[in-house]
Amino acid sequence: MDLLMRQLPEYEWKESGGVIFVLPRAMPPLTNKMLTTTITRFTAKDSSADHFSMLLWWELQRKLDPKSGAAGYMGVSHDITHPIDSIDLKGASVQQVLSEIVRKRRSAAWVIPPSIRSVKNTPRDRLWDIIIYAAPPLPLAQLCCLNMDDFK
Repeated sequence: MDLLMRQLPEYEWKESGGVIFVLPRAMPPLTNKMLTTTITRFTAKDSSADHFSMLLWWELQRKLDPKSGAAGYMGVSHDITHPIDSIDLKGASVQQVLSEIVRKRRSAAWVIPPSIRSVKNTPRDRLWDIIIYAAPPLPLAQLCCLNMDDFK
């Protein structure tokens, strides 16, 4: 990791609870606020990492706008071959929930696009995304959300 990170001097890495974090040295304030927002209770079971991610987005939106609770949500999960049994966290940050999702899914990672203008009402894929590793691994250039220009 140290060798890789020398290629990206604006970023640093650390490991916590079996999850490797690659973070910008200067975290954008709104991204930091989103990641540190506490979710009162996050509970879900027997579904995909993508579905768990959608549930987390929904809980974050309800936290930011309690009146949105009756609006509902809909999503389609594409990763039904490796369901996560359950997650039940109380008082966890968005970052902690995302890390628990990828820890439980194992061959996964969560990523955040470079910058956001708002957390409230922003689609989930503009706040974060869950990436499922392919077996066998795909070349970096073929990963769905990797934009090498973001690292220049």
